[in-house]
Amino acid sequence: MIDGLLDEAPAEVLKSQLTPGFAREVVERLQEGMRDLPFHWTPQIPLAPLILSRTGYARMQRTALALLNLLREASWSLGATSAERAEQLGLAREHLPLFGDEATEWEFCTWQSRPDTVLTEHGPRFIEFNVSAAIGGIPHTSYIQRAWASIYAEHDLGYADPFQVRAAALDRLCARRSLDRSVAVVEEPANIQAEPEVWQTQVTDFRHRGFRSDSMQVEELAQRAAADGARYGIALKQFVSQDRLDAGQSLDPVVAAADAAELTLAPHSSYLLANKQTLALLSEGLPWMSDQDRRLVAEYVPWSRVVYQRFVNYRTKRWDLGELLVRERERFVLKMAAGHSGQGVLVGKFARPSDWADAVGRSLGSGSWIVQEYVKPASMPMRLWDVASEEVVEIGLSGVVSPYIVDGKDAGCMFRYDVLNANSVVTMTRPSTRFNTVMTA
Repeated sequence: MIDGLLDEAPAEVLKSQLTPGFAREVVERLQEGMRDLPFHWTPQIPLAPLILSRTGYARMQRTALALLNLLREASWSLGATSAERAEQLGLAREHLPLFGDEATEWEFCTWQSRPDTVLTEHGPRFIEFNVSAAIGGIPHTSYIQRAWASIYAEHDLGYADPFQVRAAALDRLCARRSLDRSVAVVEEPANIQAEPEVWQTQVTDFRHRGFRSDSMQVEELAQRAAADGARYGIALKQFVSQDRLDAGQSLDPVVAAADAAELTLAPHSSYLLANKQTLALLSEGLPWMSDQDRRLVAEYVPWSRVVYQRFVNYRTKRWDLGELLVRERERFVLKMAAGHSGQGVLVGKFARPSDWADAVGRSLGSGSWIVQEYVKPASMPMRLWDVASEEVVEIGLSGVVSPYIVDGKDAGCMFRYDVLNANSVVTMTRPSTRFNTVMTA
């Protein structure tokens, strides 16, 4: 039991149904439900969602939203303007033209998020927040949730469909701001391009719900705006601008593409909220935080600090940070503050001491890393269909639970795990990462 979060009763009922014959039927129906999207069908296939209690899941969602709002407050406390806040977090000057007016940045920087959460024996711990329109996994989560709901219809499993919740939020936004009901899904750069189905399923869903919608890369969107003034009500920017800089590409098309939509979601300040330094600042405590704020962060966010040459308080003792990290390697994780998809993450518990010491030395001198206390995930028994043996197997899985929040509302939840290495960083792009979803009972 994970502090009242896992609901074992319906999970056991689902397991009792999983005879080999029924398991084969589940696999066939899951394959049919996921036919429009790429999905890994080896070496094992999930036979049920991860089931959490309704009350525990609701608590996790409320906590995620509260922390998201604190991240916005923390970001804004760093400076009076977007430029000042970006400078405090070490963003390159090339990012500055991407920021809009202050009111829009504030209102919409939290519009969509997907925190990454580790379930422990004492409840959820939020290890990072992905904030923006480029949070990944929404199509797969929507499709697999609907498949489970159909397969296990008699159990009335609870879930929020991220496609439906997002479309409803855009409907409200278009009505409130008198925007055209049209959505441009702005794809990742070609060098890191996801499968085309990821974009097409979103466009198809928007069109089904009455929006005019297309998907394209940002260069095409900018060209359309320049050529004929083509406009969309909303542009959903589903890429990280820093990836373009890392690939040697200019951000000029991103700036120009803003003219192709009345509103771009999410505004660039969302990138500051996703910066892991912002979460580390909350963990350390900021002057404006109330006692309630501090208790919330202490309970749900692992001890985190921005890494540079200094002293810190850790477990009732004052430490030189570099000495602490080297001496207590197995207690910590080093993370690049602006990294994503597992980039620049080193888990001390599983790193060679020499590699860890080198990483600590580099991070102390860069000012662009954080350290976070390692959180041990609870093992959750799940039944899978083993493709090679054609048998039902039960495996203890630990992974990352990622609840979606769109416009302040529950928008479903993804669960992902690594089938080859339980000790690895579970990322969206790792070949051995597998997807499932969270539902409630």
